[in-house]
Amino acid sequence: MAVVNKAAQLRWPVGEIITASFTKVPGKRRWNVVAIGVMPGQAVLISTPVGGGMAVPLYSGDQVTLRYLAGSDIVGFTSSVQRMVYEPFPYLLLHYPQEIETFQVRQAERAMWQDSPEVKCLLADAEEPVAARLLDISQGGYRVALQSEPPDLESEIELSFTVPVAGSEYDFVLPGTVRNVQVQRPGNPGNDEAALPTCTLGVAFDALAQEDKFALTALVYELLALERASG
Repeated sequence: MAVVNKAAQLRWPVGEIITASFTKVPGKRRWNVVAIGVMPGQAVLISTPVGGGMAVPLYSGDQVTLRYLAGSDIVGFTSSVQRMVYEPFPYLLLHYPQEIETFQVRQAERAMWQDSPEVKCLLADAEEPVAARLLDISQGGYRVALQSEPPDLESEIELSFTVPVAGSEYDFVLPGTVRNVQVQRPGNPGNDEAALPTCTLGVAFDALAQEDKFALTALVYELLALERASG
């Protein structure tokens, strides 16, 4: 559940990469920027987004939405540009937000995925990924169904797919370890001796990059919100 708080409670992750969306910047909708500093009640400072090796021009009044991961919470707020500073390096001075929104996603809470996008799984020692169906996903791992000879327990696997997260397309490439394997052999393979079994795999994520953790948490939250809204 999202909780709206007064911005006096703002937890600002100085030095960490956060996600910024600018309403008036054409093309790319989401940028990775660095949280530089904060002056409570007055301003927050972030690095200027860079495109093509140059600082993206922004102007006073341009709206920006910031999101970042703070522990098990996703924190987000909307602000606007006070001014763009060029020296000693490009950075943005933003208005201090009036309120912030936080929502918590529990580590083990799994989100069912009714309309899963096409996903690919690259199994250990395989040269090409195979198409798969994602059954559910959490911050800690996922279950996936695919047609393949069963992989070994504790073997490596890589999951990849692209979905919109917080309004922008995100390319997930998530390493993991196979923890559970269930195999269903074809009931009547007929003359097709090459018929492959259907495997349902339980996978635990390996160490993920901070940006992937944030995007994964946001994705799980969105799926859980859809579940509760339809339930």
